[in-house]
Amino acid sequence: MRSVLCGIVAMAAGTSCLGAVVSVTGAGQIVAPPPSLASGAFTSSTQVFAINEKTNVLFNGWVDRYLPPVGVPMVLSSAMPFNPGPIRVNSHILHFDNRFRPQAGPVTGTVTFDKAIVGVIFTAARLNASDAALGNPGTVYPFGWANRGFSSVIDTFTLLNPFTIRFTFANSHEMDQLRVLTVPAPGVAACGAGLIAFCGRRRR
Repeated sequence: MRSVLCGIVAMAAGTSCLGAVVSVTGAGQIVAPPPSLASGAFTSSTQVFAINEKTNVLFNGWVDRYLPPVGVPMVLSSAMPFNPGPIRVNSHILHFDNRFRPQAGPVTGTVTFDKAIVGVIFTAARLNASDAALGNPGTVYPFGWANRGFSSVIDTFTLLNPFTIRFTFANSHEMDQLRVLTVPAPGVAACGAGLIAFCGRRRR
């Protein structure tokens, strides 16, 4: 696993540590961080909002899937909590809240990031636990909201490649959220040194 992550670091090489959503398909929509993601504050019955949160942040916490395999659908029961930290990551959140709005059926689409995906958080407990470290400072999060993560077998995500995730949300409990962690590229000296140190430490 250690060599896999360092390989992903190499794949993610770029000119900066900045990480961002670069494209979406289907129900996905790229938006700027809103003032609030609390229940009922930022809603749609058809759109899943893809939001950039933080870049190049040092994270020492738990993820539900670390280095998820490409091509394997993940559901709520797929959670395998793991703390890979401390590592530097970019954080992004997919937000679907149809409170007070009827949902015609499951919404699906893809989100592509400019850096490789290293972890995904999709349970309410670990979304709550990671808000402070990974959330956008100007956004109110639904901390403590029991139904903010995956809640049914229809809620799924699948990595199509190291940079693209496909989602399907069927929101029967008002809100589905999925936090995606990507690895900063080593183009800037500061984050490059951190990643090199990380890979070196893991090889020992």
